[in-house]
Amino acid sequence: FFAPMLLAFVNKDIIEPKVFANSTNLEPVMVMLAILLWGSVWGITGMVLAVPITAVIRIYLENIEHPLTRYLALALGGKPTTMPGSSSAGSSEANTPHPKFCAGGDSAEQ
Repeated sequence: FFAPMLLAFVNKDIIEPKVFANSTNLEPVMVMLAILLWGSVWGITGMVLAVPITAVIRIYLENIEHPLTRYLALALGGKPTTMPGSSSAGSSEANTPHPKFCAGGDSAEQ
């Protein structure tokens, strides 16, 4: 009786968030929060659409040229959440911009 319930719990709460997080470049915690948020807004339909909607929002925020939207995109994506230009003692990577956000993009160093 408890084995199927345990397997369903492990699948639902551990395996699926990690698989969705790796395939969509979202943090596993953000996947669970997205399911809760969109499920409370749209019910079962929101739960089904939660991960794609959140992934699209992350991609959209990542491509806007503003520090706050980049910070939110990095927070959703599980990257370091230090804002460009902020000083963080002890971290040498805190003030280095992400290569994707450099002015020249991928061709900046060619």
